Amino acid sequence: MSITKRSNGKRQMKSTSIWWSINKSTPEQWFDRWGHFLGQLFQELNFVVESSTLLKKPRGKEWNKCLHFRNNKVGNFLVVLKRPRRCDYGGDIEITNLDGEGVLMIRTTTVNQGHLSMCRATVGDSIITFIRDSWKANESSNQESTG
Repeated sequence: MSITKRSNGKRQMKSTSIWWSINKSTPEQWFDRWGHFLGQLFQELNFVVESSTLLKKPRGKEWNKCLHFRNNKVGNFLVVLKRPRRCDYGGDIEITNLDGEGVLMIRTTTVNQGHLSMCRATVGDSIITFIRDSWKANESSNQESTG
């Protein structure tokens, strides 16, 4: 099932259900859920998974998992999922454009009706906008260097 749609010639997220559980006591599940979601999102944006690391769980430090996605036209992006073992805010997603400049940091939780929730549509739209802006910057720099 597709999680994105085209609207006015641009790709954007479809409405998705909100995740109300932020996995305070099951951090591995947080990484699984977001890793699966991001894999599906990047696949729909015509990216290929170059590599994926196992979840790194250093004692007393922030846990992380890295995903590397590649698209021949847009470039390479490194996605790092990170959070402490126990936390009250879900976690963070850091996306780096490896072929240009730019880093996007996203906190996965927002306050919704007085409770913490994780909205995939908001996170997905932020990622799509970041990739679109990176692609436009890459295109303009390629035209400047050849023109």
